[in-house]
Amino acid sequence: MMGFGIGRMGLAFRGPRPVPSWVAPGAAFHIKPAAGWAWINGREYTSFAALVADPTAASFSRPSECYALTSAGTFTRFDSDVPAITDLGLLVEPEETGLGLRGITQSEGPQSATRATVQTNVSGPFGLTGCRITADGTSGSHSRSNTLATIVSGKTYLIYVIVEDSSGDYFQLVAGSSGFGTGVYANFDLLGNGFAGTKGANTITSGIVELCPRRFLVWLSATATGSASTGVTFAIVPSISSTRLASSLSTSAFTISAVQVSEATRWGSPIDTGETVPDIRVGVSLSVKPPSDTYNISVKFGDGTADQFLSGQVVGGGGWACPATLNGRFVTDIIGVTA
Repeated sequence: MMGFGIGRMGLAFRGPRPVPSWVAPGAAFHIKPAAGWAWINGREYTSFAALVADPTAASFSRPSECYALTSAGTFTRFDSDVPAITDLGLLVEPEETGLGLRGITQSEGPQSATRATVQTNVSGPFGLTGCRITADGTSGSHSRSNTLATIVSGKTYLIYVIVEDSSGDYFQLVAGSSGFGTGVYANFDLLGNGFAGTKGANTITSGIVELCPRRFLVWLSATATGSASTGVTFAIVPSISSTRLASSLSTSAFTISAVQVSEATRWGSPIDTGETVPDIRVGVSLSVKPPSDTYNISVKFGDGTADQFLSGQVVGGGGWACPATLNGRFVTDIIGVTA
């Protein structure tokens, strides 16, 4: 029964609160992490922190640090169990083990290169952690390598790199021959919005994502043919269809800010590995706790991914566990409608 009471500020309404205007029509619950709004169990929360602090409404954990992308193409560090929320949304991703040495701190460690100079402490998406490699203009291949941990024969690996076009066009990512043979590489055009070019015969997939103008995340995947401590090489090549470590007279330059190797099937947020590997970024666990029922749930993303629809989700007393392997990485809305 609704009730009324007199408080210090006058008449106080104690009945159910009206549904806020921002809630999707017909929604039993609506969570907006980046905006800081949530509506669930007839209650409104004005921050994501307040929502997950209420054990009757939701729970969140990620017991490791992470780096979350912003719309400006930079990465923000979040401590263990702090929700990684940027202007793109709440970062939701599964566990991943980073195998590459110095995953983010590319300015540390050996800085040798082939027919190229290396400048350290270059500003990039993580601050002064990048290194710039510049081809010296002599005839031959121009590259720098980064040593990895042991690769196991028969396993498939994903290699991804954050690269910025300082003064060049064509970038090549090469997997070390000691672990992958000579057929694993991929070419990328870093002009405009960027696009992937030709790849080696043993490269399974390659791709490119523009983080901001002239800054890209590029990747390739391949199956190891040998168990070895191998390397990733960043090369400056003359065309989008260049062969492996093709020769040129280039004076182009690129900035490398991160490199990651893992057994993941898609790229995630970079892992700050050091001189010993592997290092693990623990997956996100997010549960929302509406009344037990069956719901059709829509998830919206801020990273350009199309909406994802999860129909017939049966929710019991433990709540609904948001999958860590959603189609997108950055969640802006979770909307539940009774089925």
